[in-house]
Amino acid sequence: MNYVNSLSIYGFMNKNCQKIDNSLSFWKTKSHSQLVSCIEPLDVIPENVQKLSYMYLDKDPGIKGTYMTEQITSIIDNTFLKDNLTRKNHKEIFETYRKYQSRITVHEDLDYIQRHYDDIIEMIEEWRYADYGGMKYMWQERAGVDKAFFKKYLEDIFLQHQISVYIFTHNELDNKIIGYSVMPNIYSINNHHVPEVSYMLRKCLLKNDKVNLRNITEYIDWITFCNTMKNLNIDILAVNWGCSDKGVKWYKEHKWPLLYKENKYFVNIKLS
Repeated sequence: MNYVNSLSIYGFMNKNCQKIDNSLSFWKTKSHSQLVSCIEPLDVIPENVQKLSYMYLDKDPGIKGTYMTEQITSIIDNTFLKDNLTRKNHKEIFETYRKYQSRITVHEDLDYIQRHYDDIIEMIEEWRYADYGGMKYMWQERAGVDKAFFKKYLEDIFLQHQISVYIFTHNELDNKIIGYSVMPNIYSINNHHVPEVSYMLRKCLLKNDKVNLRNITEYIDWITFCNTMKNLNIDILAVNWGCSDKGVKWYKEHKWPLLYKENKYFVNIKLS
């Protein structure tokens, strides 16, 4: 399956982007000079477009500059659920759970997100300028995408019903927000006959001078997967992470059981 769908596409759009009707395309600029299209090439390109980007194409479009990367999908079964989790079946996750269960609080109610919107934005900015964060790896736009998502989420009742947002606070840091995750409330059945969702957004602070945050990423992901299975009333879940590279890709491939990988194609085209 493809990572991009009618919900996960919001995980690519910053404040200047505008989704195009019911398609899997969006304007990247307010002037409509840059267009992004997902999954398949366009038959007709609007005249005013100066830059066209294709993302997550299933086939190589044969355009100069196209590059390929792997889309990764993990499989999470009911052995990961808290009542079934043991040191024997998932040692690292079990020990991470034991470490954080009394230290981390998970908030998923809309009222909390509304009241702490400024704190969420502050956490995103802290991540952005951290030595492991967005500015170092030139992910500034991704921070902007996350901030735009939270603003739209609080304004859009449809998204509030279709998407779950989890905010993680640390009890030993005066309930400071240290991470969040965003996951859809609907799934599709993939070719492996497993319910599949696209993991939309997740960021977390990896370091703090006062507390040890080792494996906090794994804890946030584990909680997110377990809550998703509970919300969807299923006991097995395929998590489509989308495409990435280097250490982020290694994490997706090795920290969670791999179900399958697919090649996806990307290209940026200057038209004028």
